[in-house]
Amino acid sequence: MNTDLYKNITYYLKTHNIPVEVTGKAKRKNIIKYSKYYILRNNLLFKELKDKYLKVIKDLEVESLLYMLYTHFLEGHLKVEKVLKKVKRKYY
Repeated sequence: MNTDLYKNITYYLKTHNIPVEVTGKAKRKNIIKYSKYYILRNNLLFKELKDKYLKVIKDLEVESLLYMLYTHFLEGHLKVEKVLKKVKRKYY
């Protein structure tokens, strides 16, 4: 997720106010609309889907997450497809 959107949704969920740097009526409405599908747990953003919650990853965290999962999980013996399935199950 875009880092600014992540920050704005997180702020809105904590305070029930839209950040002052968000200008424009459409942008403000979008923050409120998007926030309905997210929750905060221990200051981390999660997307609510049917029967589970997926941790939201900021766009700046994607590369390091993939690297960690691929090289460290089972000492790098996972195939790329398995790593991607794991990411899709746990992260948004």
